[in-house]
Amino acid sequence: MRPIFYSLSRPSWQSMNPVRAHIRTFLTLGNLQDKSMSYKERRLLGYSQQQMFNIAADVGKYREFVPWCNESVIVRKTASGAVIVRLGVGFPPLSESYTSTVTLQSPAHVKSVAHSSHMFEYLINQWNFWPGLVANENTCMVEFSVDFEFKSALYAKVAGLFFDQVVAMMVSAFITRAQTLHGPASIPPQKPDILVYKKC
Repeated sequence: MRPIFYSLSRPSWQSMNPVRAHIRTFLTLGNLQDKSMSYKERRLLGYSQQQMFNIAADVGKYREFVPWCNESVIVRKTASGAVIVRLGVGFPPLSESYTSTVTLQSPAHVKSVAHSSHMFEYLINQWNFWPGLVANENTCMVEFSVDFEFKSALYAKVAGLFFDQVVAMMVSAFITRAQTLHGPASIPPQKPDILVYKKC
């Protein structure tokens, strides 16, 4: 693999409210039938597989760095090793508190499946990690995916307005977390390969 280097501009998600920016178009949207969205990307990062796995697996700390996450409380751990976590996300007019089951396979896989949700028919987040460059153990290949469907078609259309910003900020937030915990990356930022992209 020949890495492609480029400069990441870090979005200021703390000050961003994309819903408000588009609220005037809220009631003039067309087709309200499709309520599902999906995104998957893969990229090379300058941190080790174990380092990135640990960040994704630390769901109890999500409220400290994940955009719009205002609650992340570990409820219990199951006999199989899964983690039950209560998560809260929100930016007006969308807000939700729900429970997720998080399965962990260190250092390769983190999967979160939401249940008890009033807003989502389903919400699935997955992280996959592989060793990166042979000559640099402080690199890894990361694949992030999110698949969800709203129960409300109107909410789905609103979410579609800022979908691009949300998925971009999600991965950037985890990279920033790695920088905070482990210092500068061992390689320059890489351009992601977008594998799946579907929005309302």
